[in-house]
Amino acid sequence: MRPHRAGRADGEARGGGIADAIALRHERLANLAQANAVCEARAQERSAAEQTAYDAKGRERDAQARQTGANPRGRPPTPPTPGPRDKDQDHGTDPESRIRKNSHNDGFAHHDHAQAAVAQDRCWLVASTLSTHPNDPAAALPTLDAIPRAWGTPQAGALDNGDCSATNIAAMAARDLAPSSATGRTPHHPRWPAYCAQQPAPPPAEASPKVQMA
Repeated sequence: MRPHRAGRADGEARGGGIADAIALRHERLANLAQANAVCEARAQERSAAEQTAYDAKGRERDAQARQTGANPRGRPPTPPTPGPRDKDQDHGTDPESRIRKNSHNDGFAHHDHAQAAVAQDRCWLVASTLSTHPNDPAAALPTLDAIPRAWGTPQAGALDNGDCSATNIAAMAARDLAPSSATGRTPHHPRWPAYCAQQPAPPPAEASPKVQMA
């Protein structure tokens, strides 16, 4: 009797009867089948990427063993497990979104990754991108590429701490675009010794791009 009552309740909620409730069940089954197919396809892509990374780590360990004549330290990489996982999900209304970690409550939910490019002299939004990259650095260069050519070529770019990476700094310099990026967090109200401290000497030429930026 419980399924019958549930079906009647769903049907009445939609303004119909048993026929509408049955149609709703078929619609849900079709959506579940589509979600399963999406999870299967994503699992195949993930397995291929994980297998590539596993093979690369194996070749690296083998080369290290031949060079040193001893087994590399640490545990050998674990072979990837193919197929969907219990926590794989698909979003019915926003299929392009992905499970991402929430910074405000340490939870997980479906999100997109939005970035914006702003002309600092006029505070105009000149480009925006939406992706599923889990980290900020991977979205910086696509956002720069999204700036319309009608705006011209920017001469410099300011990135926040989340976008700072050696790859982004080098890529911006290669485009004749002077990078200016924060390399870490600073306290909001530093005391006077921090203001009066002697500035550090310039880093050596062989220092990493991030150290030179700092």
